[in-house]
Amino acid sequence: MRERIAKRIWLIAPALIALPALVPTILSAYKSTFATFGRDQGIYQWVAWAIAHGERAWVDFREINGPLIYFIHLALMPIARGDEHVFRVFDVLLFALVGALVGAALPGLGARKTRGHERWLWPLAGAVVLVAQYQTYSWWDCAQRESFYAMFQLAGIACQLIAQHRVSPRSRATSAWLIVAGSLSALPWFGKPTMMAFTVAQVVVLALDGHGLGSRRQRIGKFLLGCAITSVTLTAASFAIGDPIRFVSMLVTDVPREYRFIWAKSFLELYRDWGNPPRLNLVFAGLFAGGIVAWLSPRRALGFIALLAFGVGTFFLQRKGFPYHLHQASAATHVVFVMGVVAAARRARRPAWLAVCVLGAALIGYRVFDDSISSNAMTFHWDDLGSTRTKRESDAYLAAFGWGDFYARDLRRAGAFIAANTTADERVQLYGMDPYLLYFAQRKSASPFIYGFELNLDAAMIGGNGARPDAQDVAWLRTTATEHEDELMRDVEARPPGAFALIDHMPFMYADSSELDLRFHCPRVYEFMTTRYSRAARFGHVVIWLPKERVATSAPPPAP
Repeated sequence: MRERIAKRIWLIAPALIALPALVPTILSAYKSTFATFGRDQGIYQWVAWAIAHGERAWVDFREINGPLIYFIHLALMPIARGDEHVFRVFDVLLFALVGALVGAALPGLGARKTRGHERWLWPLAGAVVLVAQYQTYSWWDCAQRESFYAMFQLAGIACQLIAQHRVSPRSRATSAWLIVAGSLSALPWFGKPTMMAFTVAQVVVLALDGHGLGSRRQRIGKFLLGCAITSVTLTAASFAIGDPIRFVSMLVTDVPREYRFIWAKSFLELYRDWGNPPRLNLVFAGLFAGGIVAWLSPRRALGFIALLAFGVGTFFLQRKGFPYHLHQASAATHVVFVMGVVAAARRARRPAWLAVCVLGAALIGYRVFDDSISSNAMTFHWDDLGSTRTKRESDAYLAAFGWGDFYARDLRRAGAFIAANTTADERVQLYGMDPYLLYFAQRKSASPFIYGFELNLDAAMIGGNGARPDAQDVAWLRTTATEHEDELMRDVEARPPGAFALIDHMPFMYADSSELDLRFHCPRVYEFMTTRYSRAARFGHVVIWLPKERVATSAPPPAP
């Protein structure tokens, strides 16, 4: 009996991982696609719309993220046509495909090619594991920049492993897999340039273990060719949509002296806040398991372990503590656990290792099952509330996505009011943190300032427990705030907006009233607004000001 199980362990192990959790994982993933966008996804949706309508990134609006997430939203905009559900379907399907690719690559760590039912069970196991762990994140934390970075990095490592399964270094297919691995590894550079550090780690792993890939120079050369293809293509595309040189300039000047202080948390806060402890505890367990797996596995297994270590490092170095910064570490942790099953399967002829393999696969299967049935999506009936696009505009649906300082319903209603009371060529000046409102209004920004914390720099001057500005930094921040107000004043005087949209109770703006906050931090702009504009409507936390001559004839607010 034991020998029969040992012979079939490469079939039994993925079945134990995938099959118990298959149905709840599919159901949870399906339900999650009916979630609305949060703040970040809404920002990038408007940015993509603005670029598609002629605005230049980093020039016509100040946004300090790299262009990768813009390109993703731009690519999906003609398909989704503004429907968040379509975008989330793509997001989940992409994670499933990446998981399947990872699952197909893992048996190669045992120097074994899959056959029969193993060919689809290992990809299925990989897809179920990665999609289920993804569902442990809230709707706010999915479809984020970091989740896409994690997908591309996981896929790049998997392609590298698949190339190493092949015995012929001169095979065109082997070369193609290596080039694709390099291309995928370079994609996150255009989200955050710090992602280059992981590509360096991937090159080191490739140098240490080039099983079946020819000389070290050949295999690294092919990988770097893929990196070069992505770099040249996306650099050219970046110049086509904006001014990447100005983006780099902002990274060098604004990020270290302004943004670094706003979110800075202590290490205790990073661990404790936002419900991070359970996820971080699992990641730390993954690091311990990664050490054992590295000892039991060939050196090429170090790729996923390196991603886990890199993900933990970047989470703590960023000092923000947001859960979505753990996507890389979280996904890599689950892959490392499955790698432990693969390592045990290689030694399954020994009774002890056979028991470890079966028990490990069963535990992973249980963990994945539990992740799925306890996910955020399974708790709420989003699929019922938002089963049609019309229902996804209803108050009942939007009320299901409460978030302390993000107002999904208010943004939509205010956007519809602006669209009805301004012309298509008029711009809107936002004071808050949610340019998603401008997307609903289908309007461009009247100035480059789409975030209130670039005009109110109090949060940066106060700093967080993890980093506080010194006297020199505070002086620079005060000067920067004045310069930003000057630039905003020049813009609204030269081209008066069709409307002002102010959002109350925003992060890093300590006055609950956005009008009071604007009056204190940008008094000249406030005077300009109150002299020429009148308060026309309020939608919950959003206040709309229209030109005085237009208020009397403005269309009434849409019915709730």
